Amino acid sequence: MTVHISMNELCWFVDFVDFGPLLRESTSRWVDCRLYTSFEFVDDILSDCNFDSLISLCLELYPDSSADIAPQAKKLDAFINTPLLRSLDYRNEFHQEYPVLLPWGQLTSMEVAAPALSDAFALGPFKTLTNVQRLTLHLSSLDLETDTLLFLSHNPLQLPSLTSLCLSRLAEEDAQTGQFISCLEMPAFTELELVFEWLPSTDSEDDEDVASRITFPHFHSSVDLGQLKILSITFPYEDDPDGVDKLVAFLCLVPNLHELWLCHYDIPSAVFDALTLKNGHSEILPYLQLLNFSGSGFAGDVGITHVLSMLESRCPLPGRETNGPSVLTQFILFPYAVQHIATMCVNDEIRGRWDDLCTSMLVISR
Repeated sequence: MTVHISMNELCWFVDFVDFGPLLRESTSRWVDCRLYTSFEFVDDILSDCNFDSLISLCLELYPDSSADIAPQAKKLDAFINTPLLRSLDYRNEFHQEYPVLLPWGQLTSMEVAAPALSDAFALGPFKTLTNVQRLTLHLSSLDLETDTLLFLSHNPLQLPSLTSLCLSRLAEEDAQTGQFISCLEMPAFTELELVFEWLPSTDSEDDEDVASRITFPHFHSSVDLGQLKILSITFPYEDDPDGVDKLVAFLCLVPNLHELWLCHYDIPSAVFDALTLKNGHSEILPYLQLLNFSGSGFAGDVGITHVLSMLESRCPLPGRETNGPSVLTQFILFPYAVQHIATMCVNDEIRGRWDDLCTSMLVISR
């Protein structure tokens, strides 16, 4: 049974005094529960209910009307006894934080969206996420005390089962995020997604200055980035003069990558040049098998030779070997980019090279 309750929708036509008992009777059958509501609703209506079948929980809280009661004085414990709970999507876009009591050690997937990560959350739930395999953090910033970061630097948080990590809203100006990530030990880590935040310019700087501030996070020394197999990066920037250098420097840290998903307004020619294997010299990602540019276009400086040279160095053609130990088998593009390549095939020789590549590997338009 899937339940979706939105306070904004229900408050117009539901009398909670009458609706509450009916709702409570059905909770034992809930498998997927999605709540967009206030602390008051969960605490008053759903406390002491039976959630024995609940597997997935999406909890999106907003501030109570009773602003005179401090959030820290309350505890959300309605879902503490959920023996089958495995997936949590916790969203709190407000600066009120309520202690949430859950069987954190059971979770295999967790997504957190909040303005900041507090000391209580970092030192509480995070210390018990021993079974989490996928973790997604949408954090505008951290709100950690210096003592907390110092403690974590000497006592890293153990995430032994984590294989996939997504970091969203990344911004260089928040140095704490990088410090916190460097305090995570993830021995099974194989998949990473990075989503960089657009930082609006101020009166004293233009967009190019803002874009140039982006940096990649640093990871704990125990994390072997060489074991990373899948990497997805979203750049919401058009004009970062150092963007390609930063990207290439990070890609050099993940030499065994199998899949690269890159989303950018327009991929510049320097990216194609960097990804071109040159007889074993200055190689990056020699084991790449899938390259996904489906969220991107091509910059004006990209010519057909940039595309063909990169692909031919990684894809086997009749009578020719690749320059790397592995073979690129899938090249995924935005439909407009495929059309753009077609318009650049201005003669039979170039058209033939592109057709040979399309025959040798899977070119997907999506």
